[in-house]
Amino acid sequence: MSGYETDEQQWDAVKGWFNKNGSMISWVVIIAAVLFMSGRYYLHHNDVIAEQGSEHYFAMISSQEKNDTKSMLSKANRLIDDYPKTPYAQLAAFTIAKYAVEEKNYDEAEKQLKWVMNDSTDNDFKMLARVRLIKTYYAKGDFEKALSLHNKDEADGWLTLMEEIKGDILHSQSKLDEAVESYEAALEAAPEEHLHGQLLTYKLKELGMSQDLIDQIEEKKAKVGSE
Repeated sequence: MSGYETDEQQWDAVKGWFNKNGSMISWVVIIAAVLFMSGRYYLHHNDVIAEQGSEHYFAMISSQEKNDTKSMLSKANRLIDDYPKTPYAQLAAFTIAKYAVEEKNYDEAEKQLKWVMNDSTDNDFKMLARVRLIKTYYAKGDFEKALSLHNKDEADGWLTLMEEIKGDILHSQSKLDEAVESYEAALEAAPEEHLHGQLLTYKLKELGMSQDLIDQIEEKKAKVGSE
């Protein structure tokens, strides 16, 4: 507005601009306010849902501790139905799947674990569901489906467990050389604190591997970790 000669001319120009564009500005303000309030409502709603989900989850755990299976399953299913986007629903699905496997209801376990794999936004939940589904297929005797879920490239920090289960499956099929390869891969991927080391060492020795060869695997892993 530096082209105007007087303050009065500048003010007249401002009033003219508002008379022309005022309604548009009002709508912009209204829309911004609605978006702001919607955002606050969305966050508050999510907090309420999460709090309610946690209450139902701990109620489910309470029923589980009392060995009230009927109540536990009812509350777990309610979590999945009413609070599907919360982590509590996915934990409930794991609980149902565990109980289903114990009852040899493998179809129900598969249903729950596939739901977590497909719907969870948490990668660790997805991978845990994959590992447990592999174990479910293994327990069911469906080795082909179990091995089809093994994916070394997507395993991340779950490689040790996945390779160990793969080794168990191959061992049960008397594919001993392949089982040894999987156990070796599991041992190489095991964390430095050797969370699975002793069991894997036992399984390798059971298949005829000497302690010297096992030590070489450990040395190789240590060398790679120091680079």
